Amino acid sequence: INIDGWNSSSDQCSSLNVPVPQIAGCTDNTACNYDPSAEVNNFTCFYATETTDCDGNCQEGYEADCAGNCGGNLVLDECGTCGGDGPQDGYDCEGNCSSQEVLFQVSMYGGNATQWSVVDSSGNVVLSGSNPYNYNCDGMYCGDLVCGFNPGECYTFETDGTFDGSAWIYLPNPENCNGCTTQIAYIDGYSGNTSSEFCLPEECAENQTQDDVYTYGWGGYENTTWTVTNLATNEVIYTGGINQNSTTTFTCFDDGVYQLTVCDDSDGGYEDWYVDVCPPNSECAYISAYEMSYENGSGCQTEIFTVNASTGCMELEAMNYNPYAVYQEADDCMYPCPGDSFILMQENPWSNTGSDDTWTITNDATGEVVLSGNVENGYDCNMYCGDMECLEPGCYTMSASGNWDGYISLYEPSSDPNCNGCTNYLGELYGANSTLSFCLSENVSSCADGEEEIYTYGYNVGDYTITYEDGTVLNMSYTGDWNTVYECVPEG
Repeated sequence: INIDGWNSSSDQCSSLNVPVPQIAGCTDNTACNYDPSAEVNNFTCFYATETTDCDGNCQEGYEADCAGNCGGNLVLDECGTCGGDGPQDGYDCEGNCSSQEVLFQVSMYGGNATQWSVVDSSGNVVLSGSNPYNYNCDGMYCGDLVCGFNPGECYTFETDGTFDGSAWIYLPNPENCNGCTTQIAYIDGYSGNTSSEFCLPEECAENQTQDDVYTYGWGGYENTTWTVTNLATNEVIYTGGINQNSTTTFTCFDDGVYQLTVCDDSDGGYEDWYVDVCPPNSECAYISAYEMSYENGSGCQTEIFTVNASTGCMELEAMNYNPYAVYQEADDCMYPCPGDSFILMQENPWSNTGSDDTWTITNDATGEVVLSGNVENGYDCNMYCGDMECLEPGCYTMSASGNWDGYISLYEPSSDPNCNGCTNYLGELYGANSTLSFCLSENVSSCADGEEEIYTYGYNVGDYTITYEDGTVLNMSYTGDWNTVYECVPEG
């Protein structure tokens, strides 16, 4: 029908014939939605298939996949996405890094290098960049924080030529503080270095403590080696050397006591390096070139460290018996001296010492040498700070020989009954070829014959009892919070 208002010859509306409407629908009697009343096919016919019936249900022998397609092969991935590929390598379904993150601070320019890369132990390039390159500081960490590294695997940072600048590689350490890191590698382009291997910490067992052996070398480190020995089994569990600048060797320790041993062959040149092991909440070990004593150009130094364990005197009759100790070193125990008369020596040499560096103590009255020994670096801090040497009351002269610098401080225990571990200063011996004169006074006990002096120290103790083997019970009381209180009680 065409009505043209501009054409005066058009038919009037009242003379038009309007067609009778026809019923539209599916006219194929084989279709699922066949409409027998349909007069005109509207092309909406649909049919049962091999896998689906007319009601949309799966035919016998077929099941719907995650998208609802009968006989389909789509499945939910581990993130719950139908037909998905799962999370990106190294990440979880929420986009968080589920592997190890590594922080790279690459600052590179100049030289003939065109690019740098990080290669895994199989030779695959996992990270790369061009020269020049500089990192950003736009987040919690300064540098490029990269996910996808595997615990326990070693990688190599390398360039295809020389460059100016440096590359620092760290592990994020958020347990220590916000933004804290642990250095694991350093490449100094100015020194001509073009590559460096670094290893990530392995995953420790649930009952182990993760830590590291940290080394740093400035000079003379080329022939220096270190080992860590489990003193319970005498097994060497870690070993390594010292490289230029810092190196971190990650470790997994069982609870126990260990020995760090560092050995060095020196050519007489500049020696400047150190090795450090310091598990959390435990005794640490630190050995440096300055502490090393050399004989014929070679030397070894050892130190004990612990992991969730205690060292100390394990002998009941000693003055400083430690019921919690699991390992005892040679000089850990302090035994009562006759008349409880003794001195405490704190040796502090500034230089390396050898077998010719000695000290002697002579009785002024008799001229007899009553004590002697080699000058050694350091001293114990058990019941007292200092190496304990039994010495009767009297006057003495201490002398030193050899070729060493530093000093030896002498102390005697304080007679103050209210000060546990306190000492009185006797004097200091300064270096080789020096002397020190001192006198020890007689220690007079405040307890009667047949009594022993004890002390109580603690907090919120109140009343307590001491029971002897014969059944005798002493009723005691302590109210001096954090104050040492001495008392005399019957021996037994």
